[in-house]
Amino acid sequence: MRSSTNFMTVRLLWVIFILSVSFAAYGQRFQNGKLRGTVIDKATNEPIEDVSVYLTNAKLGKKIGSTTDEKGNYTITYIPFGDYVLVAEYVGYHKVVIENFKIFFTDYRDLDISMKIDEVQLSEISVSVDAEKTSKEIQIQKRQMEINVIDAISAEEISSYGSGDAAGAMKHVTGASVEDGKYVFVRGLGNRYSTVHLNGVELPSADPDQNSFQLDLVSSSVMDDIATSKSFTPDKPGNFAGGLVNISTKSLTDRDYVKVSVSNGINTNTSMQDYLSYKGGDTDWLAYDDGTRDIPEELKNNDIKLLAPLPFVSTINDSARIINTQNVLDLDRYSRSFNSIMTPVKQTAPINQSYGINYGKKLKFRESSFFDILSTLKYSRKFESFEGGILNNYVLTGSGTTELSNEFAFTEMKGEENIDINGLLNLQYRFNDDHDLFFNTMFTQSATDIAREITGHYYDGNMDPESVYETRVLKWIERQLITNQLRGKHIFTKLWSTEVEWNGTVSNTSQKEPDTRFFSNHYSNEYEVVEDPDSGDLDTLGTYRYYSISPSLYKEPSRYYREMSEDSYNFDLKFSVPFSIYRNGDSKFRTGAYFSKKDRSFREKVYTIANAGQAGYQFNDYNGDPGLYFTEGMGVQDITLLQSNIRYTWGNYLVDATEKRSNYDGVQYINAFFLMADVPVTDRLNLTVGGRLEITDMESATQDSTFEQGSIKETDLLPAGILNYRIIDNLVGKLSYGRTLARPSLRELAPFPSLDFAGGFFFTGNADLKRTLIDNYDLRFDYFERPGELYSISLYYKYFKYPIEKAFLNDNKEIQYQNVDRADVKGIELEVKKDLDQIHPFMKYFFVSANFSYIISEVRIPDSEMAAILVADPDADNTRPLEGQPEYIFNFYFQFNNKETDTNASINYNLTGEKLSENSIGGTPDIYEVPSHKIGFSFGQKFLKNYEV
Repeated sequence: MRSSTNFMTVRLLWVIFILSVSFAAYGQRFQNGKLRGTVIDKATNEPIEDVSVYLTNAKLGKKIGSTTDEKGNYTITYIPFGDYVLVAEYVGYHKVVIENFKIFFTDYRDLDISMKIDEVQLSEISVSVDAEKTSKEIQIQKRQMEINVIDAISAEEISSYGSGDAAGAMKHVTGASVEDGKYVFVRGLGNRYSTVHLNGVELPSADPDQNSFQLDLVSSSVMDDIATSKSFTPDKPGNFAGGLVNISTKSLTDRDYVKVSVSNGINTNTSMQDYLSYKGGDTDWLAYDDGTRDIPEELKNNDIKLLAPLPFVSTINDSARIINTQNVLDLDRYSRSFNSIMTPVKQTAPINQSYGINYGKKLKFRESSFFDILSTLKYSRKFESFEGGILNNYVLTGSGTTELSNEFAFTEMKGEENIDINGLLNLQYRFNDDHDLFFNTMFTQSATDIAREITGHYYDGNMDPESVYETRVLKWIERQLITNQLRGKHIFTKLWSTEVEWNGTVSNTSQKEPDTRFFSNHYSNEYEVVEDPDSGDLDTLGTYRYYSISPSLYKEPSRYYREMSEDSYNFDLKFSVPFSIYRNGDSKFRTGAYFSKKDRSFREKVYTIANAGQAGYQFNDYNGDPGLYFTEGMGVQDITLLQSNIRYTWGNYLVDATEKRSNYDGVQYINAFFLMADVPVTDRLNLTVGGRLEITDMESATQDSTFEQGSIKETDLLPAGILNYRIIDNLVGKLSYGRTLARPSLRELAPFPSLDFAGGFFFTGNADLKRTLIDNYDLRFDYFERPGELYSISLYYKYFKYPIEKAFLNDNKEIQYQNVDRADVKGIELEVKKDLDQIHPFMKYFFVSANFSYIISEVRIPDSEMAAILVADPDADNTRPLEGQPEYIFNFYFQFNNKETDTNASINYNLTGEKLSENSIGGTPDIYEVPSHKIGFSFGQKFLKNYEV
C-alpha cells in the first residue's frame, strides 16, 4: 500500500513540475548577448546624443560599442561572454567607467547612464558594481562561471522569499530540505553528509549530538549569498556527500545605514493558548539560566560523598556518634537542598516575536582604500506545543514469531519555548585593490525549554497492563557559540599575479543541560468493597488510586546535570597561480593546506531519589504529587531514642548516581593538502582535475578505563575531475567525479549510554565506527534563457562504503550508530526559474521557481541481520532505503514583485517524501517518517522610504 501511494504521489509531482516548466517556457525565444540603455545629463535629465559607449577587456583586445542617437539611446549586440570595463565618454563630460561588468551567454541587459558636465576637467569617475552580486541575475551568472555543480541564492532572492534566516532560504535550493527548522539536508543527506561553512570555514555545531550547524542562527540581513556545492573540488574540505553550504557575509556597504526590524507570528496551535511549561529562572527570556537550575552550592564540591542513610546512631561511643550524626545531618540537608518543582503546569503562551537591528558604515581613506563595518543583532522567542501525541513500540517476541507485540502505548503532551540571540560583526580593511583584510565574529546564545507529560500502559509483562504509567520531563538546554575569523585576500601582480587567500578561525561551542528532571510513577485503581449488614451483599463504595514508584520497572526520580564544551581551531591557506597552455591564457594552478583541531569535554552528574522504606513512607502517601514527594517526603522523618541508640526514620534521600563512563573527552585532528589545475582546453571545453590528501586522527574515551577507546586514524586521497562544456552559448553541460568522506562525531565514538528520551530508550556510542567513503558522480545541463532565468536537469549517483546509520536495538532498548557495508544513492533533479512577462505585459511582476528531486537509495542488509528477518518473513527483500533518505523532494515558489510600488508577495510550498527514520535490528519492521507538507506566505510593503511591513 505504501509503495502504491508513493508511486501515485511521485507521478502527481511530476505532472505539477512539467506544468510549471511548460507554463514558464511559454513564449520562450532565443536572444544574443545584448546591452542597451539611455545616456542622460545628470543635472537636466536631458538625453545626450553622440556619446561613445563601449566595452573592452584585455582578452578581447578591442572595443565593442556604439554611439547614442538623438534620444540618447544606445544598443550593443553580439557581445561575447566575459568580464568587461564599460566606458561612456563625450567631450565636456566626465568619463564614466564601470569596472567588473559581466556579460554571460545570452545576457540581455538594460543600463541607463547619467553623465556630469566636466566644468574643470576632473579625472574620470570610477564606479564599482561588486554589490550587484546580490541580485538573482548575478547569482545565475555565478552558476554559469563556477567549475563545479553549484546552486546559489542571492541576498535579493533571500529578501524576496521573506526568509529571516539561512534555514528559510535553504528551503528554495533544489534537492534541499530543512529539518526541525534548522538542520539542512541536501539531496536527502543530512547531519554528517551536509556541512555548513561561513566564508569558507566549517561552522561547528552547537549541539553535541548533531554534526550539522544550526542554520537558523544566521540572520539573512548579513548574508551576501548562499552557495551550495553539490560536487567536490580539491580546494574544499572533503567531508560532505550531499552538499557543502557556504554562507558569504556582506562586506561592502554602499552607504551608512541603521535598520531596525520587528516581526510577530502566531502559531495557531499554541499562541495565546495554554501550553505545558514550568517555573524557571528570571533570565530565561535571555536564553541564560540565572542559577535557578544549578547544583546546590554545597554539592558542587566534588569531594563530597553521599553515604547511605543510617537508621541507628550509637550514643555510647562519643567519637563515632559525632561522626555518624554529622553524616545523617549532611545527607538530610543535601537531600532537601534541591528545587522541588518536578511537575509541568499549564501557562498561556505569548505570540512568537523577533527583533533585529543592523548597522553599516564605510570609512573611505582614498580612492582604493576604505574601512567597512557591518553588524547585526537579532533576538527571537518562539513557542510551540501539542497534545495527544502517540508513542507506541512494537517488537517481535521469540524466534519464529511473525506477529508484532505492543510493548507500550503512550500519549504525549509537550510544550516548548525557543529563545535565540545572535550577533555578527564584519570588518573589512582594503589597503588597495590587491589587498583586503577581513575580521568576522559571530555570537549565538540559544535555549530550549521543554516540558513533557507522558501517560499510558506497558504491555511487556513487567507491569499490570491495567496500571497507568506516568512520566514527566522538565528540560532546559542552553547553547552558546562564539566564532572569530581573521582572513585575507591578496594579489601579487609582480609575482605572476599570484592570488593568496588565508583564513584563521577560533571557535568555542558549549551546551549546558542543568537540572533535567525525570519523574516516573504508575498507579492502579483500587476498589473499596464493604458488606451490607442487612443483606450481606458486597457493595462498592468507590474507587481510589494507589500510587507506586518501582525502580525495578523504570528509572527512579532523577536529576541530570550535563555540560559540554568544545574548542576548535582552523587555518586554511590557498595559492592560485595563472598560467597559459597553447593559446588559452586563463588556466590556473591551485595548491594549499588546511589544519584543524577540535577538543571536546563532556561532563555529567546524576542524582537519583531513593526511598529507605523504613516506615512505609511511599509515594502513595503523597497522593501522587511529586512536589510533596520532594518536600515533605525528603530526609529524616522522625527521631527517637532507643536505649543507647538514636533512631532516625528516613523517607526519601539523595543518591549520587554519577558514572565515570558517562564522562568523556575527545580530540580530532584534520590535516589536508591539495593540488588542482583549472584548464580551458578549448574556447568551449574546460577541465578541472586534482586531488586532496586528508589525514584524520580522532580519539574519544570515557573516564572509565574498562571501556574501549573510540579511535579513527586514516589517510585518504580524494581525487576529483570536472568537465565543463559550453554546448551552445546558453547551454552548459557539466560532468564531475569526486571522492569525499564522512566522519562520526566524537559523541558517537564514545561507547557509553545516555538517556535519550523519557520512554526509556538510551543512545549508546560505538567505539568501532569507521569513517565513510563516498564516490560521487554528477551530470548537469543548464540552459540560460534570459538574465535570472534557468532550466536545469541533473543526474547523480553516489556509492557509499561503510555508511553510518542509526540502528534501533529493541532487545536492550538502545539506539546506536553503526556501519553497514555499502549503500547506493541515485537521483534526478529538475529546476526552472522564470519571469512571466512574456505571457502578458501584466505578468511582468510575476516570477515562478520550481524544483523536483526523485531519489532512489539502497542499502544491503548485513547477513547476520538478514537471518533474523527471514525467520519472521521468508520473502523479505535483502535491501532497504538509506536511513534518512526521502524518496522525493518538491519545492515551489511563486512571487509578485512590483518595484514601482515596492510591493512584494510570495507563496512557497515544500514537500518531502517518506523516509526511513530508524532501522530496527532483527525482524522488527523499520520506522518510517511520513511525508511532510509545508506551505508559507510572505508579504512586504515599503512605505515612507525607510519602512517596510
